[in-house]
Amino acid sequence: MRRQTSATDINPVSERSGPSGIPQSALPTAKRRAEQMPPAPQPPFNRMRMSVAGGPGPSRPQQNTGLAVPGAAQFAPRASMMPGGGGAPQTVRKEVGQFGRTPLKASGLRGAPGTGRPGLQVYGPGKETRPITHKQYQALMHREILDYLVAHRCPIANLSLKTLQAPTGRDFHDIFRFLMKDIDDHFVPGRWGKPEEEVIILLRDLKYPLVDGISKTALTTPGSSSSWPILLAMLHWLVTIAMELPKWEDPEISRDFNLVPAEDIPRDVELPNFASLVTSDYIFKAYEVYMGGSDSFKGPDDDLATIIDNRIETVIQRSDETERRIAKLMSSIDKLELKTSELVELDNEQKKLEGQIAQFKGLIQDREVKTTKIITAVELFKEQIRNEEAEIAALNKGHEHIMATIAEQGLSVEEVKQMNNDRDNLKRTLEDLLPKSAEAAQTTGQLEIDLGRRSDAIDQMLSRYTSMLYDTELLPTAPEPFSHISFKLELNTAVSNPLDMLKGDDLKNVIHPALSRIAEMKSEERASLEDEKIQADEDLDSLTQRCHKMEEDAEPKENELLVLLKKIEELRMTVAGETAAANAESGKLEQELGSMEMESKQSDVVLTSRKQRLEVECSGHAGGGQPMPDEFRLPTNVKPTHYDLIFKTDLDNMTFQGHGTIDIDVVEDTEEIVLNASPDLAIKDVKVFSEALKTEQTQGSTELKQDQEKERITAKFATPLPKGSKAKLQLGWEGKLGDNMTGELTVSHIEGYYISSAEHEGKKRYYALTQFEPTAARKAFPSWDEPLLKAEYTITMISRADTVNLSNMPAVSERPFVESPEATEGDGKSIGKLAKMFSLKSEAAAPRVKGWKITKFEKTPLMSSYLLAFANGHFEHLESSYKSPLSGKTIPLRMYATPEIIHQAAFALDVKAKVMPIYEKVFQLEYPLPKLDTLVAHDFDAGAMENWGLITGRTSAFLVDPKKSDLAAKKRVATVMSHECAHLWFGDLVTMEWWDNLWLNEGFATLMGEVMIIDKVFPQWRVDSDFINAHLARALDLDSVRSSHPIEVPVPDANQINQIFDALSYSKAGSVLRMLAYYVGEDIFLKGVAIYLSKHIYSNSVTRNLWEGIGEASGRDVPKMLDNWILKIGFPVVTVREHGDSITIRQDRFLATGDPTEEENQTIWEIPLSIKTVDADGKVSVDRAILLTEREATIKVDTSRPFKLNSGTTGVYRVAYTPERITKLGEEAAKSGSAFSLEDRMGLVADAFILAKAGTSKTSAALSLVNTLKNEEENLVWSTMASQISGVQKLYWEQSEEVREDIDAFARALYKPLVDKLGYEYSATDSPDTIELRTLAISSAATAKEPSVIAELQSRFKHFVETGDDSKIPADLIRSTYTTAVRHGGRTEYDAVKKVYKNPPTPSAKISAMLAMTASEDSELIDETLAFILTDVQIQDTMYFFAGSASNRLARRKLNAFFKENYDKFMKMFEGNFSISRLITYNFQDLTSEEDAKATEEFFKGKDVSKFNLALAQALDSIHANAKWLERSKGDVTSWLKEWKKQAKL
Repeated sequence: MRRQTSATDINPVSERSGPSGIPQSALPTAKRRAEQMPPAPQPPFNRMRMSVAGGPGPSRPQQNTGLAVPGAAQFAPRASMMPGGGGAPQTVRKEVGQFGRTPLKASGLRGAPGTGRPGLQVYGPGKETRPITHKQYQALMHREILDYLVAHRCPIANLSLKTLQAPTGRDFHDIFRFLMKDIDDHFVPGRWGKPEEEVIILLRDLKYPLVDGISKTALTTPGSSSSWPILLAMLHWLVTIAMELPKWEDPEISRDFNLVPAEDIPRDVELPNFASLVTSDYIFKAYEVYMGGSDSFKGPDDDLATIIDNRIETVIQRSDETERRIAKLMSSIDKLELKTSELVELDNEQKKLEGQIAQFKGLIQDREVKTTKIITAVELFKEQIRNEEAEIAALNKGHEHIMATIAEQGLSVEEVKQMNNDRDNLKRTLEDLLPKSAEAAQTTGQLEIDLGRRSDAIDQMLSRYTSMLYDTELLPTAPEPFSHISFKLELNTAVSNPLDMLKGDDLKNVIHPALSRIAEMKSEERASLEDEKIQADEDLDSLTQRCHKMEEDAEPKENELLVLLKKIEELRMTVAGETAAANAESGKLEQELGSMEMESKQSDVVLTSRKQRLEVECSGHAGGGQPMPDEFRLPTNVKPTHYDLIFKTDLDNMTFQGHGTIDIDVVEDTEEIVLNASPDLAIKDVKVFSEALKTEQTQGSTELKQDQEKERITAKFATPLPKGSKAKLQLGWEGKLGDNMTGELTVSHIEGYYISSAEHEGKKRYYALTQFEPTAARKAFPSWDEPLLKAEYTITMISRADTVNLSNMPAVSERPFVESPEATEGDGKSIGKLAKMFSLKSEAAAPRVKGWKITKFEKTPLMSSYLLAFANGHFEHLESSYKSPLSGKTIPLRMYATPEIIHQAAFALDVKAKVMPIYEKVFQLEYPLPKLDTLVAHDFDAGAMENWGLITGRTSAFLVDPKKSDLAAKKRVATVMSHECAHLWFGDLVTMEWWDNLWLNEGFATLMGEVMIIDKVFPQWRVDSDFINAHLARALDLDSVRSSHPIEVPVPDANQINQIFDALSYSKAGSVLRMLAYYVGEDIFLKGVAIYLSKHIYSNSVTRNLWEGIGEASGRDVPKMLDNWILKIGFPVVTVREHGDSITIRQDRFLATGDPTEEENQTIWEIPLSIKTVDADGKVSVDRAILLTEREATIKVDTSRPFKLNSGTTGVYRVAYTPERITKLGEEAAKSGSAFSLEDRMGLVADAFILAKAGTSKTSAALSLVNTLKNEEENLVWSTMASQISGVQKLYWEQSEEVREDIDAFARALYKPLVDKLGYEYSATDSPDTIELRTLAISSAATAKEPSVIAELQSRFKHFVETGDDSKIPADLIRSTYTTAVRHGGRTEYDAVKKVYKNPPTPSAKISAMLAMTASEDSELIDETLAFILTDVQIQDTMYFFAGSASNRLARRKLNAFFKENYDKFMKMFEGNFSISRLITYNFQDLTSEEDAKATEEFFKGKDVSKFNLALAQALDSIHANAKWLERSKGDVTSWLKEWKKQAKL
């Protein structure tokens, strides 16, 4: 899921933008009629199948021509339209230009002189002009068009010459669309309106010369129209273009016509669009040579008309013969198809067998892994024995002390005999260990049990000796008892040291099993020993005389110990033999696997899922080694396998009804079933049918046990369901889509199954959709709502007949509900059952009431409940598709939205079509579903959601107006769509086991979707560099507070799950993965990812599964390097000290307050240092192999030359240099051609300010660094500097006006020169960096109160208010213009942007209007805006008003008080939503005094903060950090600003 915009993204001070995905050359030039919907994007003709245009599709193969023009190039390969054409194209002759241009006029075909008939002029060298007759011309074109259509399998029934001589309107449009599709792979029929309108629009865009002579009437009945010759010429023209496109890839032809070869075109040069292609000399010359004359007409006796007639007749004869050959060939093909189908079946069988063999090999490999684990366990046992030997030696030494004590105290003979008996018993116990267990060699489990039994026997002996030590007071106290110690080992085979394979608390228990069992003495033995001790105390005096004798008796006992040690060695040999037997058994298993029959892939996945669940239940939580508390997880006595769900949606009454039949597997004998259900659902009678019992049991809704807090229901039945059986659970429910309490429908919640609305004919029209992640599926239907419990789903929807139903899978049937006795028995029974179940009535007689319809969808694959989705409403769609690069399948892609906004979804659709085949290639896994839809919603909590097959999201995430949207909006839409498409593999196909592994979904989608894949589509955006500002900085900022959390964090409670959808699960996880990719190499990283995905398709995974995949690809110990980055809180700061020819580096945990305690500073990270150095010759090199794996290390570096750690800012850490080195780094960074890349400079600036905040360095040093870089030219470096300067401005928000003005003056000095250089006007030729830098400079200068900029923006806004014309406000300056106008204006400006908010032209304009409303410095307007939040703002938009108000210096205190006054209202409004944590963050994190922190703590004291406790703690930590930074930097910053003003002469 893509989270909504962060505070940084929506801060009006720090605007960021990005380029469009559609080149300007591809935007439409034709206008739609006034009554049509707003203009949609022109078909992307510049992305054709030709190298010169940079298009993705392959060109058609070059073929030989069948109709030659002697002496000229064969431009029109007519016979090559037929199958069998071959040969290479001939070289174009230079003389072709001598014939001139074909005289095609816009008014029509030029008539022959003196005839009054239309025709083409034929030119020949030395010959006078002769006409081609109308009949000859048409016959020639008829034949050649037909040849092309037949050869390329045009799907028109009964295609013949007759069809072309008098075509119907439908035939003509089918031919036209076929040719357009053949020219442009991205052509989508019907996108440009009705067929006749579509033809005219596209011909105008193609610049067809005769388009003005074509009317819509002629296109309706083309065959009978007088314009048919022009239409026929147009079709022939399109055929010519289609056949000539491949020649653009031929370098010789390109050179002959002065065309630039594809390989010589620079990447940053805008390529010609389609219009320039078809109007180029190349096509006209090609066309004229074919229709014109050549050297063959030079003969004085030649009769041109006869030649042409003969030529036409020859063509017709050849074509007829070709048609006969084609017919014969088609007949042969038909005969071969049967055999081909048989071969296909055999091929499928072979592939199936190969798949089975691959699965068998996988099982064999698994067996080998298990065998390795056995061997490892044996080695561990050997190590255990060695440890026990050492302990026996210690006990032996203790025995000597016992003897000495006995000698001193004088024990009785009976007591000594008793001790001897104890020794004998121990000897016999050890002798019992010698026999070899035959059963241990049979199975791995038996071997482990036997080893455990033998270990227990040794432990008994050690326990007795320990008790003796205790009884003689050689041990001060008895050992602490251990409870139910388990010998079961949990191994981690990814490490090399066997001892490191043990995990969690098992390490202590396995290494010291003897000590862990010391306390397991029998109570009677303990009592006996206590009595002996008492007796020994009473006889202490008499024992002294007998000590010498006891010492002599002890010597043989020592010999017995040696014997015992020998026995132990024999035991070790026995274990080795058993290991060999286990290996032999593994070999037998490999042979047996060769003959096993495999179940279907789906069944195997089901078994795997069950096994994983059982393993988790037995061994505890896999990621952190802690068991998942039962109270937060559903019981595992049953497991769902398939849901058959029916939903009836009533948009008129805002209600829905449901009925479900759930197939379950009974894992344990049980008389109760527990599953999730929201208290908001009214559950009807529950039934269960057991296949084993052949009975049906019913439980009324009043008998159900409901746990509202945990959102569970429990159904108990009289007869228990037997273990291993299958059952069906049936139940019904009802729920609300929204509230209707005041007579007006309102959107009361945006999770579960809920309503949204859009304007239609001046009124609100409602629709319904779902949002289930993380735990809201239970709000729509009773379910096992946990990600591990995957199942299949079959959805049926009942809705009004005029609406559209959507779900994850395609619809298999849709029919209206009609009460009819004529229905078939099966249909009648099914419809009748639904009618009774949902109270359906046939309403066909009611004139204003639409009837009902029933839509059934295909069954889904195995998936988690939170990925299910469905929707119902009045939607329209745009359609495209992509071809799978792995299977060749065509996958349909659609964008759904309400009618008034659907035209803005074209860009998102285009992005989706581009990224999907890239994902398949990278992951080597085909997208498994038959379609992929996207639904755009007006009300949505998150940014977007990756429901499998039906992505959903808010308008700002998917809508772009190509003429009115800014670059930032286009970037956002592209990255969000790519992010959600990444989830189709990370999250949908492979799902985390529980929410503590959320980062496996979101971290990967962030890196893959927003960096690696989108960079292949839009390389000009430089998204990898932008990642530093967009994600790395955001992650380190949140992770620098004490209340941060590890990337993988235990979240057993559902109340906490929403809170971890934060910068750590997204941005830090993505940053750590990016660091790993740079360290091992991107190709190896992606290979490891593909391995990980392929091993866990349709199942669940945990962190170690990913490490295994990347470890397999890279050969590195990935867990050793990354476990601390994932499992531990925080990140390091690396401090650098210089020593001439070396540097000493030290790592410590970084905190924004700069004061980590010793306890907080325990983690040692493995840090890729990526040291960049410059040698004496100026050569730059980067050493990426060095890892800092200890607290401190010294590395050889020539400190007299420039050097820098964390080259490229790829590492997740900060670097602290000495003040002198920071100065040198700044000077080097400011040089032209600096050794430090733009990524280096971005990291350098960010580190300087953040370390100053922590007190590691001075804020003045960071300001000096920025001043040094004031001539910087890179937008992304400026973006970093602007963000940090904005942070200083926020810090001093309540300080004196003088210091605030000085900071603004420094900012103006930075940004004003950029504004003067770049200006206010945007050009189509501007690069994305230029666009963004201009926007950044203007907005930052306006925020710093630069008078000239404020005046310019106010002037443009005034023109907009007075005229309604916004053309003077560029799309990329809308936010700055609106905000500046309101900040420095009054009621007029405020009301103007409020009007835009209520009727926005684009989603980005709406966001700009909301932020501008919060920018007012008028106290009355601030209060009005805050009140407006509770009355007129959508739930999803509240965060924009909070973020904008928090960034307004004069509104921040008012917002804080407003929130506290209306706290209960906000808690009710955002109950269960993601946004509540953001409201807490925006409201409190920018406060800067300890008094603010105390007041905040006091306000929340006694309140239930369980749903936002993390956000609250982090906000409090931010306040403490701000207060300390302000206190440290006041004098430093003030002094620096005064000195700067002197130097700047201000």
